[in-house]
Amino acid sequence: MSAPRFLYGACRLLLRTYPFDFRRAVGAALLADFSEGYKQLRRTRGLAGGTRFALRQLADLLRNVGSEWQSPSGARVPMGRQGLRSWPRELGQDLLFGVRSLRRDPVFAGTVIVVIGLGIAAVVTVYGMVDAILLEPMPYPESDRIVSISETHRVIQRKSVAYPNYVDWRTRNSTLEDIAARTWWTVNLTDESSARAVSGMGATPNLMTLLGVEPIRGRMFTQTEADERGQVAVVSEGFWRQSLAADPAAVGRELRLDGDAYTIVGVVPEQHEFPLAGAVLWVPLQTAIGENSVNDRTNHPGIEAFARLRAGVSLELAQADLDRVATQLADEYARSNAEAGVTMLPLHARVTRGSSATLWILFGAVVAVLLGVCANVASLMLARATRRHGEIAVRAALGASRARLARQLLSEGAVLSLTAGVRGI
Repeated sequence: MSAPRFLYGACRLLLRTYPFDFRRAVGAALLADFSEGYKQLRRTRGLAGGTRFALRQLADLLRNVGSEWQSPSGARVPMGRQGLRSWPRELGQDLLFGVRSLRRDPVFAGTVIVVIGLGIAAVVTVYGMVDAILLEPMPYPESDRIVSISETHRVIQRKSVAYPNYVDWRTRNSTLEDIAARTWWTVNLTDESSARAVSGMGATPNLMTLLGVEPIRGRMFTQTEADERGQVAVVSEGFWRQSLAADPAAVGRELRLDGDAYTIVGVVPEQHEFPLAGAVLWVPLQTAIGENSVNDRTNHPGIEAFARLRAGVSLELAQADLDRVATQLADEYARSNAEAGVTMLPLHARVTRGSSATLWILFGAVVAVLLGVCANVASLMLARATRRHGEIAVRAALGASRARLARQLLSEGAVLSLTAGVRGI
């Protein structure tokens, strides 16, 4: 993710205060480094890390602008540029004066910094949640083409899938590249000295492939092993390291699951995202649900299906295609499928279902709080400026222009805002 528009715009605005020759020589490179640095830290250290980097870069630009306008030793400064030369110096003087003025009133400065900092911290925290949950795409290749598929039944909007229906959806559709399925499978893992419950999944062999997840050791179980309800398992990298001591020869070892021996055939990277998150091992779906569920359309053993749309196929077209298949199944298996339908959701919408509105309301609430805080701080600063009427009158009498006086007061506000922003982030 590149730098947010307001941070990037602030960087460009500060660069405008530098000499033309400087901007022509290194301006484009500085902007590119600013954007790339933010993106890298945003990826590795999160929103707070990226924002801290951006603020430090902006502070460096503000601090160094005066030195870039200094003329070379012995060079004569053209008269037309004297105003430009003095402006950065005066700005630096105003900022230093603002710092000294606020140090003389630590209660006021501390109160403002704490209040604004807390408001900014709340906004950054909630925005981080909104960004991670609602705005960031799912971490799978072309995740916008992945959908979740469930059955419907009269007033039930989403229902787990009967395994025979999943098989027919997969073989009869014409708009999906592939359909995979999974269900939760809690099992007892036993070894020589202990037993414990672990969270696993029964999955079709193509689930990892559909999501773009590749084993780091071994392989996924095959369709033949799944059809034969083979006792084979794929484990997560975390399970491999913690329970198997990262044994390089773990593929081929046996696990005792509910008293039965399962052969490890592969190790996959640790999964932290839906629909794989929470499981430490995977076995064939048919093995997990049992023979009765494999052949019974009235049995719904918690299966959820996932599919990847063909390139160029819309969600509406795919839904119509599966509706056609569901109608065929209702005609062929009236006892079990007469009132059964099918529904699909984009994977991202499936994950954020029920939380989207809440998060946006929460974000709006904290932004409103921050705006209220800013309004109150503005009132405090106005009252403080009124109390300094005598000081301002003296400065005006000594020759300070209205613009310079306004800039001094604005500089104090800028020092407070930047300090509170850094503390809040």
